Amino acid sequence: MVGVSRQALSAIEAGRAGPSVDVALRIAAALGSTVESLFSEENSWSVPIEVGAAGPTRRRVVGQCRGRWVAHALGEREHELAGDGLVEGKSIKLLRTPAAARENVFIMGCAPTLGVVSDRLNAERGPGRFVWLAHRSHVALDALCTGETHIAGLHLTDEKGREANTAHVRRRQSAMPITLITLGHWEVGLVVRKGNPRRIRRASDVASRGTRLVTREKGASPRRILERRMRAEGSRPPTAAATVTGHRDVARVIAAGAADVGPAVRDVAISFGLDFIPFGEERYDLALPTDALGAPEMRRFLDVLTSARARAELSALGYDVRETGNAVALHGGGL
Repeated sequence: MVGVSRQALSAIEAGRAGPSVDVALRIAAALGSTVESLFSEENSWSVPIEVGAAGPTRRRVVGQCRGRWVAHALGEREHELAGDGLVEGKSIKLLRTPAAARENVFIMGCAPTLGVVSDRLNAERGPGRFVWLAHRSHVALDALCTGETHIAGLHLTDEKGREANTAHVRRRQSAMPITLITLGHWEVGLVVRKGNPRRIRRASDVASRGTRLVTREKGASPRRILERRMRAEGSRPPTAAATVTGHRDVARVIAAGAADVGPAVRDVAISFGLDFIPFGEERYDLALPTDALGAPEMRRFLDVLTSARARAELSALGYDVRETGNAVALHGGGL
């Protein structure tokens, strides 16, 4: 884009050479920045942020969604991901170039396997750097509709436990058409300690004396399914149950021996070497703006998602992949 060799650009980045005024102007134009911000001092890039989630630290991942800069706290991935920038008032001081930050594709959802898919994409060359952010389905869908994430993972149900991804999208979307792509079907149920020493077989066993329950936050699908089944069996959840905010956290607490049972999905039981008691199956969908399907990074994402390697890995994590990659709902156009 700038018209210089890779070697010359590398020397400028490493500080071994200084650019001419003409080259400096072309570099700034290519990065959408200014000569002063690029070359006045190291790591001096700064971008204004209209949307920045609150967080316990200043570190953020940064990218562009629908033409504007957005930033997200790393949440439960605080010690897994390198940040793109640091909060400074209403702006972010970038630790990577603006061009590099623009490569970020945010995938927001609660399925831990989204991290696996992101890692597979990032290990191979191609457009986009994929960043998984762990959030509940409702939060992810809200972020997609307000232009704060590129992809939202959904496994929403109605009061009777029926699939409701399509219904929720239809209620939430405004002028932006959204396409749903199936990631796979997963099993929801109870994660228990290896060997199931408490001999838990049904939902009401969770309320047995001495059984330690770790549950999800109010409104989370696995918790709603457990409570619905307990009511049907004439039982109630223990009031002293510990509460965590993710599928992995449920499995982590049980694996550490701090609880005996908790509602979650099969793939975290597999990942932590725990046993699992299935209650039912849910379809996990990925929601994308329909007009983004043709973008190079989205085409690569869908190609990798539907590849034989990705399907084999999803299957090993307990997913039914027969419908992986299917467009299960389309609003405002056709594929």
